Amino acid sequence: MSDIPNLPDDPLDSKAPQLLNLARATLSEHFDAASIGRIVQASQDIVLSKDRIQTEHMAIGSRLVQIDKIIFSKFEAASDNRRTARRNATALLIEYSQRVLDISRSTMFLHMSIYRRFLHDHKAVTLFNVGELAALVSKKVSNSTLLMVIEEKEKNQKLTSKDIRELLRQARETDDQLLGTTAQLESTRDELSKSVSIQHDLEFEIKQLRAQANQSATERDSHRAALSDAQVNLARSNGAVSELQIAIDDLTLERDRLAEQLANAKARVETKEVTREVPPAGFATIEEAIAAAEAKLERLNEEMVRLTAAKSTIDSTNTAHVDAETTSLWADLTEHFETMVAKFSRAQLRILMLNNADEYRPKLQAMAALVNRYHSELNAAINLNY
Repeated sequence: MSDIPNLPDDPLDSKAPQLLNLARATLSEHFDAASIGRIVQASQDIVLSKDRIQTEHMAIGSRLVQIDKIIFSKFEAASDNRRTARRNATALLIEYSQRVLDISRSTMFLHMSIYRRFLHDHKAVTLFNVGELAALVSKKVSNSTLLMVIEEKEKNQKLTSKDIRELLRQARETDDQLLGTTAQLESTRDELSKSVSIQHDLEFEIKQLRAQANQSATERDSHRAALSDAQVNLARSNGAVSELQIAIDDLTLERDRLAEQLANAKARVETKEVTREVPPAGFATIEEAIAAAEAKLERLNEEMVRLTAAKSTIDSTNTAHVDAETTSLWADLTEHFETMVAKFSRAQLRILMLNNADEYRPKLQAMAALVNRYHSELNAAINLNY
């Protein structure tokens, strides 16, 4: 049948010289060349029979697969459910093999599995016996593992089924270790990818914080310049207020003096001679001088009120500038603290990846002590009654 692997026309082509040499080496002391020739001829027949036995396993598997296809085609045509058709066909094939062919269920599946697995692998069929092939037909045996076992069998023809099972076990362990290593590598790559993503996010945040810090520094410089100007204006206002206060005090004294003169002039009357008070220059009477002084005093009081209001405004502006400078200083502190936290996270990640925490433990302890001290000072500042 065309599905049976194409074996060499004469399997002895490669074995005959070796068989003859081994026979001569073993029997030359006891037999002549003619006897050895007849023994070698019989041995060649045995080798051919053994090879035919191997190929017959493939032939049996091929015929069983052919029967299975015929049965399954019939059930598949009569059923809408392919899975049900497969199950019914397999059950009938098992019954037919047991009752008609006298082949057990396990042997039937073994022949079919050997045929399907080694249909295009003539080397495996000729190297291994049916017991060894049974160990190699499992789906758990990968193609690379099968090639490895074939190479070992070619190197050592005395390799037994037990040896093959041990090779398969070692191959499975190696595959499991490889899968574990691959999974660990993928996990490490994922963690590294996440770390890189986090690092990029932190770098972006740091860039934004730096921009905000630069803006805050510009605003702080502007506030400081405004504060300096306000302080100059305040000094000038204080000087003007002081000058007005002095002028008000002088006018108050002058008003009081004139009032006293007026009172004395009204009370003092002489029979022979009347003493007349002389009014200040520019005024006809003392009353006019007093009225002018009171008017000037009122204007000075109004100017005093205006300057006092202006001074209050400047004081409020100074307070606002001081608050703005404090806010800018706090933003600068927050930026440096967040930068420190980001650097610590990156350093901690590298320590974990390098798996050398013991080397950095003293430095971490020193940093923990420093953070605890600042934490105590922060709590004290929170509880301080401003």
